[in-house]
Amino acid sequence: MAATIGGAAILVAALAPFQHKVGLLNEGLLFLLLTLLISSTWGWLVGLFAAVLANLALNFFFVPPLHSHLRRGEGGPGARHVQPVDRLEARLAPHGDASHAESLP
Repeated sequence: MAATIGGAAILVAALAPFQHKVGLLNEGLLFLLLTLLISSTWGWLVGLFAAVLANLALNFFFVPPLHSHLRRGEGGPGARHVQPVDRLEARLAPHGDASHAESLP
């Protein structure tokens, strides 16, 4: 389990400075490779722990909004107010900002 935590920490530290250059898909594949190496070396139980830890690390450090496991519109205080505010904002936005308005239902 120490190898899992250490490997994830080293991978996060190595990828963090290049986060915008590497891309989210490539970062995810590197975490998958780490998980495969750990599970093939120490077995499925440690591999399962590595998969969960890699998923949490990837989502926390590399998926926007950064440093949070909550996505916009999910859980937490006031979450049910986020989507109506987004819809109101889209309606009040100037016509030049149609990209955000089109993505809403």
